[in-house]
Amino acid sequence: MDDVSPRRNGPEPGVASREAVRTVGGLILALGAIFWMAAMMDSLFSYRSPLANNPPEPGEGSGVRSTRRVVFILVDALREDTALNSR
Repeated sequence: MDDVSPRRNGPEPGVASREAVRTVGGLILALGAIFWMAAMMDSLFSYRSPLANNPPEPGEGSGVRSTRRVVFILVDALREDTALNSR
């Protein structure tokens, strides 16, 4: 007779622990990414130009216009309901 060990039901030993480590590792990675993104956004919103408090002095004009007119386009991120309200 062959010496056959009885079959076990369920996953192989150690599979559940490997899956748990992967799950916990994924959660730690996701939380780290969230905190990193929040820090990046805080840094972006708190940035102030070095020229904001000390703008450069305008230079002297040459007396010759290089163009007839200048058009400034200001794009504001207003919501639609705020943009339609003229008050």
